[in-house]
Amino acid sequence: MGSSRTWFLPVYQTEWMTQTNVWTRGGLKWFNIQTGTDTLDKVSLSLSPAPGCAFDPLGARPYTWVTMPKINHIAVLVGNLDEAMTLFNRVWGLEPSDIVTLQEQGIRTAAYEFDNLKVELMEPTNPEGAVGRSLEKRGPSIHHMAVEVDDVRGRMKSLKGSGLQFTTEDVSKGLHGSTICFLHPKSTFGILTELVEPA
Repeated sequence: MGSSRTWFLPVYQTEWMTQTNVWTRGGLKWFNIQTGTDTLDKVSLSLSPAPGCAFDPLGARPYTWVTMPKINHIAVLVGNLDEAMTLFNRVWGLEPSDIVTLQEQGIRTAAYEFDNLKVELMEPTNPEGAVGRSLEKRGPSIHHMAVEVDDVRGRMKSLKGSGLQFTTEDVSKGLHGSTICFLHPKSTFGILTELVEPA
């Protein structure tokens, strides 16, 4: 499934382009290119690179495209989803794109689609579950951040092998048929981090 990607083209000469999207990192300049798909066949710079490569306009040396990781969503824990939606609909000027109950996760959630990420409001449906206990302990608050990955099982296995802890032994199903898992906050400086493989 295609998804939006940000690509960075290494360049050494910037006079031939606007400066708006040029960043300097690691001693090199990078041109920021936004695409609507996960492939980049031709750049609007009169360049037609081979698949997976870009070219230095001075030296014609190939470079690998760099795909930046994507934040899938930020989740906010609330005690009453309907009241929270009434407030944030006005504050954000948005209506939720989805309102879903996830029995396995013990939550009722409303997803808001911003330009560059999603925000999910979560209300526990089981006060004795993990999310319900978190609300009881911490009150309404930012609950977790979610990062997209291509292979959630492979990433989970790799991170377990490096000594990181997860909240469960295996992956589970998330919103829209995604496959998910959570790194335990003890392993991530107190930040509950979700890994998401979209369906």
